[in-house]
Amino acid sequence: MLADTAESHRRVVQHVETRQVDGVVLVRPDGAGPLAERLARTEVPVVLLGRPAIASLVPYVDVDNVGGARAATAHLLDRGRRNLGIICGPMDLVDVQDRLTGHRNALRQAGLHPLLAPAGLDRESGAAAARRLMAEHPRLDAVLATSDHLAIGALQAAGQAGLRVPEDLAIVGFGDGDAASATTPALTTVRVPVTEQALALARLLLSRLDGRHTTSVVLPARLVVRETT
Repeated sequence: MLADTAESHRRVVQHVETRQVDGVVLVRPDGAGPLAERLARTEVPVVLLGRPAIASLVPYVDVDNVGGARAATAHLLDRGRRNLGIICGPMDLVDVQDRLTGHRNALRQAGLHPLLAPAGLDRESGAAAARRLMAEHPRLDAVLATSDHLAIGALQAAGQAGLRVPEDLAIVGFGDGDAASATTPALTTVRVPVTEQALALARLLLSRLDGRHTTSVVLPARLVVRETT
């Protein structure tokens, strides 16, 4: 059920309170904090996909976004890149905040500062953000994007600007969806283990249904090196 309005939240709570469901998985809890907490006060088990923005007693499954972004940034630094930009999706999303944190942590250790370009969620906004970075920072030699869509937009913008990837500009995405390996050149990205997340959510919910003690699960994120670096 899509629950993105106050009315849809009310319907979800009604389903739960009348025991029409045995358990609930909330996906993308960034904007659903009040709903998660209200459901947590019922007797129906609730689990979240993604770390909530506000500390919660509701267990969740997430990927190590901080560690993944830190590894991607370290990879770029190891390749000799020193003028690194980051294209960030909407900052109200917790995973975007965590990926920015990981990037900043790695740069801080290297004595560098991030070059930040805000963006939306689609390729076009990624391309626009990349063009801004290239215009404002002529020595830009690497870009980390907080999603593959944004990274693919950056790749398109680099080609339109006559830059060679990765010789002139290295690019790393985040997600490793189907499109990442289909780009030319193929996109280096941080893999989000979608299948493992789904399995972990199912195990977590089943454990709660059985009345067992549960804790949140954070899965590792792995850097997949391809041709854009």
